[in-house]
Amino acid sequence: MKGAMKKQWLCAAVGWLFLLLQAFPIHAQQHYIGIRGGAVAGKARIKPTVESKYFMATPMAGISYKFYGTDRFLGGIQIDLNVLQKGFKTIPEASKPDTSYRRTITAVELPFLWQPHANLFRGHARVFLNLGPYVSYALASEERMVSARDGMLWKRDYVYDSRRDNRLEIGLAGGGGVAVAIRRFELQAEFRYVFGFSDMLKQPMKYPGNPDSSPIDQMNISLGLYYRLFKQNKDK
Repeated sequence: MKGAMKKQWLCAAVGWLFLLLQAFPIHAQQHYIGIRGGAVAGKARIKPTVESKYFMATPMAGISYKFYGTDRFLGGIQIDLNVLQKGFKTIPEASKPDTSYRRTITAVELPFLWQPHANLFRGHARVFLNLGPYVSYALASEERMVSARDGMLWKRDYVYDSRRDNRLEIGLAGGGGVAVAIRRFELQAEFRYVFGFSDMLKQPMKYPGNPDSSPIDQMNISLGLYYRLFKQNKDK
């Protein structure tokens, strides 16, 4: 069931990208390429319920493509390729609330986003929303146990097991922000919430002892610097 759902979401992501590209004429003027960087806070939704807290301020960086069409109602698209660290923090023992298990996951992430927007100040600024599916693949992971009183108790690499772990993740990303245009450059600030649909650990029927579900959510803030690829007549 889970495998079929993943295939459906992968097909939906590809279909979403195809429809977005078909919606905009390739000859339109505003194609942008840029770089992004920011910080990520992650939290796991583990059932049966395990107390989980946001794991704050892990890094993110990537490259990005944006396209603004001529139709204001269609908005634009944004496609990112990010390398990031996401993670979560749990309290494994209720009797030791000052001791937490923390895990970070280094992953590559590919979101396909629809970006409706409104122009301000005669096109020198925009406010925008982002919404669309994403695909992510875990490259490596690290785990540690930390005590508020005694500091780090232990730290080690997390060893992936194909019977127990899912490296592939799919989900839905949404957020918004503001962009300021300076000639052919555009500076963008964005907040994004990423809602995971895939479990990082496989169902207990496949690996006994795993939780029933274990998706990861993220919140991230980022800054991006973009360059418009084709010159417009109004450029000096």
